[in-house]
Amino acid sequence: MSQRFLPPLEADTRYRVAEFQSFSFGHRTLLKAVTGEDTSILHLHLSNRTTLDLPVSDEALQYLMVTLMDVFPQQAIDRVKERWPRELAPKE
Repeated sequence: MSQRFLPPLEADTRYRVAEFQSFSFGHRTLLKAVTGEDTSILHLHLSNRTTLDLPVSDEALQYLMVTLMDVFPQQAIDRVKERWPRELAPKE
């Protein structure tokens, strides 16, 4: 897959892109060890096989997490229970 930068985008403008398909994430601590890159990257994969690589801070990702948990509280709780079942099991 070739990689190139978008032309400069106009400030204070919204852009529509192809339908969102999936995402992946590379945290800066992992990327530093593998590629030497020290910025976390959120990869947004679109239905037209385009990937948008968005540099993001840990704080921005934490804000996204909190926002998603507010929108999908039951799914967040279910995921925590699934991820750490022993820690959340009732004590006998």
